[in-house]
Amino acid sequence: MKKILITRSKERSQDLNVFLIKNGYQTFNETLFDEFDLDFLVEDFSKIKIVLITSFYGAKAILKANISKNALIFAVGKFSCQELVKAGYQNIKYPQLASAKNLHDYILNEQFLDKKTSIYYFRGQEIAFDFKTKLEDLDYKINEIICYKINPKDKFSPELIGFTQQEKFDEVLLYSKNSALIFYKLVKNHNMLEYFKNSKILCISEELADFLRETAGDYFLKIASFDNSKLLKKFYE
Repeated sequence: MKKILITRSKERSQDLNVFLIKNGYQTFNETLFDEFDLDFLVEDFSKIKIVLITSFYGAKAILKANISKNALIFAVGKFSCQELVKAGYQNIKYPQLASAKNLHDYILNEQFLDKKTSIYYFRGQEIAFDFKTKLEDLDYKINEIICYKINPKDKFSPELIGFTQQEKFDEVLLYSKNSALIFYKLVKNHNMLEYFKNSKILCISEELADFLRETAGDYFLKIASFDNSKLLKKFYE
């Protein structure tokens, strides 16, 4: 039975866990950071017509703000906006492949967008892709709403460390640059590089896979994107 490490909580990965277990995997969930909601202010939520989010946490902020269900929402991928769909939001657009760069290009292809209409970008304190600068350089109006922050874990859980003393993971799933950097740091801090050297490190996008190859390609020998896994590709389509 293949063993897979999912670097997200069980709560956020329920459907994926069920899917993988049905397909013969043993799953293990390990969160790499704690997330905290931040208070944020917008002068008038009713004026918001276009929203940009790049994470599950941005979607939570939209629900908290009770933004109109008629608003146009640009999301990084299908799974980042599941809670919005459940809440009745239907005007949601996202690129076929989930990455910040693909979302940026997708927005630019929406020719009907009026550049006079502000795009409200709900984001975390730390970002890996600067949407505001890139879009404002093209005369779009961007209002950034910092709505959450993350605190990286400083060590793996005792459960994960105990598991690795007995077993090895065939695959590891990474979902962002933050999670990739935190995972790499913790693996080094725990002197576990040899343990993960031959694990297949699967990244949500080719962009992230390239980043990890540049950052840690000497240590992780098998880095690929989700598209290289028929099973993950089937689940995330």
